[in-house]
Amino acid sequence: MTGFLESCEPWGLQIHGGERPYNVTLVEVDDTVVNITMGPNDNGFVYINRAGPSSLVMATVSDLTGQYAYGTPYIQTSGIAKGDGGDCIGQVSSSGSSIDFPVNKASRLSKADVAGIAIGGCVAILIVIVIWYSNRQRRRRHRAFPRLDPFSDTTGSRKTQKILRDRRERDSPADEQDSHVSPESTVEAGIGTVIIQHRDAGHGRIRELPPPYEDARDTDVEVSIMQSVEPEQATAPEHHLPVSSVHKDSQA
Repeated sequence: MTGFLESCEPWGLQIHGGERPYNVTLVEVDDTVVNITMGPNDNGFVYINRAGPSSLVMATVSDLTGQYAYGTPYIQTSGIAKGDGGDCIGQVSSSGSSIDFPVNKASRLSKADVAGIAIGGCVAILIVIVIWYSNRQRRRRHRAFPRLDPFSDTTGSRKTQKILRDRRERDSPADEQDSHVSPESTVEAGIGTVIIQHRDAGHGRIRELPPPYEDARDTDVEVSIMQSVEPEQATAPEHHLPVSSVHKDSQA
């Protein structure tokens, strides 16, 4: 396990395999070397950091047969020097069961890591605030300027047809006339004149006849009525049977 260890902080070691008891050797680079023999049933060791700041401490472990464990853990120290409060009075390195050891504090983050995490968190918060503010401004603009649905003359929806019909009626010069005619009806315009209103003339509008029918409106329509037949002329002629036939029938 590697990392930074403050003055007087514990550094825990867990040992597995081999034959007990174990022997632990602590080496402070360019300083002292310490050998500790653990108890017959111990598989863990806690070292209280008494090394000076900016030092490197390494640990090696061997079993009863002299076989060394794989790996050489080391740790870098920080904090204050001995004599300035780094003597760790009342704290002693000891061996024991690994399940009884406190959590190793050497694995905590360095100051640079903490600063990086803090800066990253601030940037993330600023991004969230900018996104929230932008969405809020967009909603305000949307409420101030409502969206208008576009429409086309070729659209066949009822809403669009009503809009187009109202526009035509508003722009038509015949708006002053309040007449309403069914889509297909017959209107008598005078004696002998008949005007038929078809669907292609529009909704509720009576249009002038085209030029070919212009002269026809001034002419009177002549309707001839057959003279009644006198009663005398309407009597059917009498039919007389031959005398001979009547005579024979009477004899019979």
